[in-house]
Amino acid sequence: MTKTDFEDLQSPLTFISIIPGGGKTVALTEALKDWYGRTVLVAARNHMIATETGKAVETEPANVFTITALRERIATGDGPKAGDVLIVDEFALLDHTTDDKMMQQLADDGVIVKVLVDLRSTQGEK
Repeated sequence: MTKTDFEDLQSPLTFISIIPGGGKTVALTEALKDWYGRTVLVAARNHMIATETGKAVETEPANVFTITALRERIATGDGPKAGDVLIVDEFALLDHTTDDKMMQQLADDGVIVKVLVDLRSTQGEK
C-alpha cells in the first residue's frame, strides 16, 4: 500500500483493499500531508480500531467515531461536511446494507471518503 491509495482527493469515494501488515499506517501518515487544512475524521466498527487509525492520521480524538456514533451524528446534522476526509476502517465488518448507502451519500455530498477493506475479514465469504 502506498500514499497514492489515499491521496486522490478528486475521487469522492475510494475503496482500498488491504492485507494485514500491508503498510496502512505508513501510507496514511504520508497522505496526511496532502490533507493539510482539511478536517480528517475516522470511523470503524469499534472505538479501539477507530482510535488506532485516528492516531495514524493525527486527527483530533473528537473526530474519531464508532460507525454507530457516526450514523447518529449524520442523523442530527453534525456529520462530515463537504471537503472533509472520512476514513472508514475495516469496512468488511460493517452492515453493508446501511453503510454502503451512507458512504455513497456522504461522497455525493462532497465528503472525501476512503474506505479500508481488510482482506482477512472477507476471506471465505462469497
